[in-house]
Amino acid sequence: MGQGIGGHDALGRFAHLACELYARMKVMGLVRDNSYPLPLTQVQLGETIGASVVHVNRILKKLRADSLLEHKEGRLVIMNWDGLCEAADFDAGYLNLRDTLHLDLTPAADG
Repeated sequence: MGQGIGGHDALGRFAHLACELYARMKVMGLVRDNSYPLPLTQVQLGETIGASVVHVNRILKKLRADSLLEHKEGRLVIMNWDGLCEAADFDAGYLNLRDTLHLDLTPAADG
């Protein structure tokens, strides 16, 4: 069962944040090409997940190297939804997104 953002290491917290924001942005219709707006600096991301800017940089490099996500040009691009959810121990059920019980969070296939 998934847990909230607090029970993870910094990489897990960032992955969980990315998953949760993706789910919320998808409900609002803001996901485009498997990406959503995330116009935050690494400093701001670090403050959000309780990590230094150096650690955030390492996390982003690791997630990109693992082909899970990429942060570029103010957008977060989800490259492997299932892998990202696994890294985050993410379960969208806790979000209680009303009227979206059948929401397909799987990113569209490339093509």
